[in-house]
Amino acid sequence: IWVDAVVAAAWRVLPRTQWRIAHGPDWPAVEQQVISARVAPDLEMAPTFAADAGIVSGLRIAAGGNVVDGTLAGLIADRVEVGAQLLRHLEQS
Repeated sequence: IWVDAVVAAAWRVLPRTQWRIAHGPDWPAVEQQVISARVAPDLEMAPTFAADAGIVSGLRIAAGGNVVDGTLAGLIADRVEVGAQLLRHLEQS
């Protein structure tokens, strides 16, 4: 679910050029292939994948100088935004 949410966020805001997807070193290749097959047809070039030992969980997707940081560290760094989203979801339920 987390990966799908990060990819969906990237789809909304990143240019459809070549995406560079940074991920933890233990992310299975089969899951990478699933994401590539989903997004590659609508990108100028197939996405590239790069293992990053600093990523504990989640993904960081970059394209055209922009980044969607859906890593654990990225989410923790943006506590105000995450907190606001959580409150919004709580208020809606």
